Amino acid sequence: MRRLTLRERVTLGNVIRRIRYRRRYTQALLGEMLGVFQPKISEWESGITIPSALLLTRLAEIGTDQDAKILLAIRDKAQLRGSTARARSAIAIALHSNSLAPTGEARNVQS
Repeated sequence: MRRLTLRERVTLGNVIRRIRYRRRYTQALLGEMLGVFQPKISEWESGITIPSALLLTRLAEIGTDQDAKILLAIRDKAQLRGSTARARSAIAIALHSNSLAPTGEARNVQS
């Protein structure tokens, strides 16, 4: 087993996946709750696309306080920047900011 690095752990997709796992939701169930299809959840978790500001807000309501802080910071920075490319840049900045980094030990995963 290897330890995940901070960069691997703190991505928008991993935040969404963590929310889903903690609630024991499938991608299909989370998609149904948010009004999107399962492939869209998969795209978010893979980093292919990003959720809209409204969906980031709804995800923040489902997650923990720490998840909400990250998601709302991403939403706010993305709204200020406008375009998708700039939104992705805002996400990277928000996720790698020291104030938003998770605390505690890296979790173990199987390779």
